[in-house]
Amino acid sequence: MKLQQWEATIQQMVEECNLESKDSGKYKVLTAWRAKLALAPHNLQPFQIDEIVRKVREKFMNVSPQSGGNVVMRPHFVPSSSAAVQQ
Repeated sequence: MKLQQWEATIQQMVEECNLESKDSGKYKVLTAWRAKLALAPHNLQPFQIDEIVRKVREKFMNVSPQSGGNVVMRPHFVPSSSAAVQQ
């Protein structure tokens, strides 16, 4: 899977998470996106969804507070167990 193909989706996920002020709200956004990506027309495998969510989290973690962005997710978020099966 090439994440570049999903860049627009990843950016939309980041923007939606940025609208949430609490980690619990951000978690709900990511959970909702996981459900959307699992359905048609995407039909992504769980490990592929995990890869997209990891990329979204990476973008959050790379935003510096000086640039006006918010770090919205903490490292305690654990992807679904399907990622472990693929490794």
